Amino acid sequence: MARPSKNPEEKRTIEYKIRFNEEENKLLNNLLDAYFIDKEKKGTIRPFIRQFLIQSSKGSNIYDQNMISKLVYEINKIGVNVNQVVRLMNQKNINKNNVNLEHDLKELNRIMHNMYLRVNEIIADNDSQNTI
Repeated sequence: MARPSKNPEEKRTIEYKIRFNEEENKLLNNLLDAYFIDKEKKGTIRPFIRQFLIQSSKGSNIYDQNMISKLVYEINKIGVNVNQVVRLMNQKNINKNNVNLEHDLKELNRIMHNMYLRVNEIIADNDSQNTI
C-alpha cells in the first residue's frame, strides 16, 4: 500500500543546497548539540534547521519535546545518584555528623528543584507558543 499523497500546500518543492565554512559548521554543530540532535542519524539535520527557521521567524524559542524529555531524564538520573550516595552513607554511618555534607546535599536538592521548575516553565512557554 502506497503512502498517501500530500496536499499541494504541504509539498516541499523548493530545494536549497548550502555549504558551510569551518566556523559556520562549528556553530551549526554547537546548535545541534544544544538541542540533542544526533548528527549521525540520517534525516535529522534538515527537519531541525527547517523548524528552527520557522520558529525563529515567529520570534519563539524552539524547544522540542525530545530535548525536554532528555533533560528531565538526565535530571532524574542525577537525583537517583544522589539518593544512592546518601543511602550508602546512612548504611555505613559515614560522615553522619558532617555539617558541610548536609549543607551541600541541601544545596544540591535546592538546585535540582530549581531545574525542575525551569523545565516546567520551558514546557509551559512552549505549549503556549504552540497554541497561538
